[in-house]
Amino acid sequence: MNDLKARINKTRVLANALSMVYGTFDGTKEEKIEAMEAYPDLFMQLHIQNNMLEMHELNIQSVYRHFLENIVDLENTNNMEKITVVSLGCGYAYDAEVQAKYILKKIVSSKGAVIYTGIDPNLEALMKANKKYRSLSTDRISYNFIPEDARKIQNHFDNVDVVFMSQPEIFSDFNLWKEIVNKTAEIHPTGMPLITTLGSVRELKLMEDVVKVLYNITNKGENQYAVEPLFGEIRKDHGYFLIAEKK
Repeated sequence: MNDLKARINKTRVLANALSMVYGTFDGTKEEKIEAMEAYPDLFMQLHIQNNMLEMHELNIQSVYRHFLENIVDLENTNNMEKITVVSLGCGYAYDAEVQAKYILKKIVSSKGAVIYTGIDPNLEALMKANKKYRSLSTDRISYNFIPEDARKIQNHFDNVDVVFMSQPEIFSDFNLWKEIVNKTAEIHPTGMPLITTLGSVRELKLMEDVVKVLYNITNKGENQYAVEPLFGEIRKDHGYFLIAEKK
């Protein structure tokens, strides 16, 4: 009997430890400490992995900042009072702050504002993005996130000024992204920019085929500032880019 109780207790502690790893733990503080003490190696590995992901996110933000400032390099107009920026398929919105601040610096007047909106059907990702960026909104940059299929962009906007697409998985769903670009182009004024980064040269070619119908491609190629992906991933974060202007 005692042996059975011990096995049941061990299973309970392991279940708590795994739920902590996967972010579903809802137990007490005492149960949390018990699990961490029982499986210290597991939590050390998780801590190392989280630190790696945090450092990788910072690296990606640095990559994207260099990409915007040195490759995109929009003309300094500084004359728009309010500009609507959308990020299609934004996911966790790792690039949102870099994108918004760049547009504020380059295009918006000294008293103007950026209205930044990320659109993605992944509700969990957008909840985390909302939590992160809620405190970063100011009177000059506001961050908003819409849990929506980006093909329905016209349900939320009559006009968009700057369009970002970071790492769209066009290879896995070509027709989806073709429709997203076409729907967006209908409310995108002539001469305004579309900026996208991609994970492979094959994706770059597919995106070019989609964009060139409605946009003038001004620059494309390999991003010299990109870093190698983590955990053996094949796609290279922001490894390639395409910049275009609405026809």
